[in-house]
Amino acid sequence: MANADQGIKENTRLLGPIAQLFSGTSSVASKDAFIGMLEATDDYASPEIAVAFLAFSLESQSPVQLFESYEGKTFKVENLVLNSWLSVHHIEKEVRGPAEEARSVAGYIAAYRYRDAWLLTATRSDMEMAKTFSDYLAHCLVSWSEVFYPELTRTVIRSRELISFLARLNESDDVSVKVIRSTMKYPRRGYQRTERIEELGVVTERLEDEGGYLNRATIRLTGESSYVATIGRDGLFYRHSGELQPLLLDISRLLHQSTAEKQALEEAFRSSFPKCVSALDVDFGMSIGLGSLESSEMLVEALEADPSLSVTVLHGNPYLHISITDLANGSTFSLYSNGPSGLRIYPGLNADRTGMQHLLNCISQNFADINTLKGESFLMPLGGGK
Repeated sequence: MANADQGIKENTRLLGPIAQLFSGTSSVASKDAFIGMLEATDDYASPEIAVAFLAFSLESQSPVQLFESYEGKTFKVENLVLNSWLSVHHIEKEVRGPAEEARSVAGYIAAYRYRDAWLLTATRSDMEMAKTFSDYLAHCLVSWSEVFYPELTRTVIRSRELISFLARLNESDDVSVKVIRSTMKYPRRGYQRTERIEELGVVTERLEDEGGYLNRATIRLTGESSYVATIGRDGLFYRHSGELQPLLLDISRLLHQSTAEKQALEEAFRSSFPKCVSALDVDFGMSIGLGSLESSEMLVEALEADPSLSVTVLHGNPYLHISITDLANGSTFSLYSNGPSGLRIYPGLNADRTGMQHLLNCISQNFADINTLKGESFLMPLGGGK
């Protein structure tokens, strides 16, 4: 890329906030100043989606160190790192869809930490050459994050955590939360989208009655602060309109409170037991027919959809036994059906928390939402002794 603002409209008012950092039209000296720039996207961005955030966790390095080390061929990258709390990158990717010629999708993305949450951010007006903002997010923001697994792991949130989060927002007397669009997922039935304004209680009651879970919701929050935003189990958040700081604060609270899974993983991988074989019980909170041939095949297909997992079915009926290898970090797992609503996962001796988290994310996203996790540990002598 010859210039940092190549391909962006000359009218500086139409520059995206991330691109503005390198166009000579503005400067940023603090995190609040950067957030303020994102806040201003309502002045010129499409009202459909103004700003997108993708939540992630890091195993060790900072995003600056991790992203600067990229040497792959999927993206053309210009690293524009400001300081320890913010790194900005111009990335370009060549994509080719079915029956279409190769084309480029490019734009700016920023990585930073807001309270306890790591976020990748993009705005619609920062994209270049993409057909739509969704096109830009899929090929740049999301695809960029996936390149760095296992060092970077996307955050996946459970349905009950989303509902609990929305209920807490709605508890205050001076705050009103309306669901204006929702997408439900039903085991073995797929997705169902609803386009109407509903009270949160109506949505949760429908989930309970129909045996589904909340996959994504667009909400309108009004009160002392107001915004319209979409939240999803896949860790993608969209600010459509309204105040950004309150939304970011609520997102950081949601991510901070989503700790049950981490605690279960810590229990399942107790470092004080060097000869410990750990089991993790996964419960989906409802019968999804595990043990049946149909459900087993759906689970296998869900696991095989992840290119970083190698899946071998050792037994399929009447009980399920799958051997899984994470090709990216070497973790291995044995997975068994554990009744009609659960799985039991035994990590291999070379498995780690990152590999387990990735496997759980895959199950939750591609198969069925995880309701609870319970880690168990017991001593097992190595080498076949008693």
